[in-house]
Amino acid sequence: MRPPEKIHDPVYEKPSEVQFKIDKDIPLPPDMRSRVSKYPWGMMEVGYSLFIPMEEGDLIIERAKEWGALLIVSNVLDFHPIKIDNTGWNHIRLIDDDLYDSIEAMGTLVYRNKSNLIVQF
Repeated sequence: MRPPEKIHDPVYEKPSEVQFKIDKDIPLPPDMRSRVSKYPWGMMEVGYSLFIPMEEGDLIIERAKEWGALLIVSNVLDFHPIKIDNTGWNHIRLIDDDLYDSIEAMGTLVYRNKSNLIVQF
């Protein structure tokens, strides 16, 4: 924990000419998509996970490229490779350098260190 005297950063000064208005309780716009998704996004909540096989030519990869999306994979660095645990609960696919190489080949590498990977599509 930071010492109490360091809590307020002395470098930051609130600009007098800039005002920020913060709104809250703004409703989300209605879903404007006209097609049914093959992925169960509406059933998911924060903390849920979904495995989608990634192969060149898949719609999700093509969309990611259209959008210029970033794929960010973050695990504890010491947990690499991550082996299949055969329980069906944790890992259903081997997470290793071969998998990361195949993902990296689909886009442009931004960052890679053991189990952490960022690819720009």
